[in-house]
Amino acid sequence: MPSLLESLLDADLWSWGGPDGPPRAPGAYAWSCDALPPEVPSEGLHADDEFSILYVGIAPRASAGSGRDPLRTSLAPRIAYHYTGGAEASALRTALGIVLSAPLGLRLRLHEDGERFHWGPHEPILSQWMQTHMRVRWLRHSRPWEVSDMAFRNLVLPLNLAAQDPTPFQRDLSARQASMQADARAAATRSPEAHS
Repeated sequence: MPSLLESLLDADLWSWGGPDGPPRAPGAYAWSCDALPPEVPSEGLHADDEFSILYVGIAPRASAGSGRDPLRTSLAPRIAYHYTGGAEASALRTALGIVLSAPLGLRLRLHEDGERFHWGPHEPILSQWMQTHMRVRWLRHSRPWEVSDMAFRNLVLPLNLAAQDPTPFQRDLSARQASMQADARAAATRSPEAHS
């Protein structure tokens, strides 16, 4: 019998707008890319069909309670949000936007709540890049954290910054994120328009 991780890795890749999209069910998902940003190291990445896995996530989180965010409760809304939403509720979009900030001209901004960060009017640019270059596969599972735990132990996942012992690339990416967040806070202090 294949392991949960093997079952996830054997699942079909799905592209935005394709048929038979993700279900409204709990599970784990893995994001793959066909055009690695130049600074993302390719060594050790799990790849097939010219797509390399960069990130694994779950819906819902193990700690989600009765008041949990509806965007995180099942695969369908969570995957849709990663593809079309904002960085303020997507660690994937935040990390990916940082490595694409120079080629795509993205600038991190502070949300009006003064806590979260997003790519402002450039979110659609990131969405378009993801819809062109990224695919996702998923595995239905009632305890999806069991799947992601296996992935974190056995795969190199450069955009999962908080789930693994950090690699040099992940440490650098975390430092860049902190620097960009500090710049966004400073910009918001200087000009209220910097929030938008």
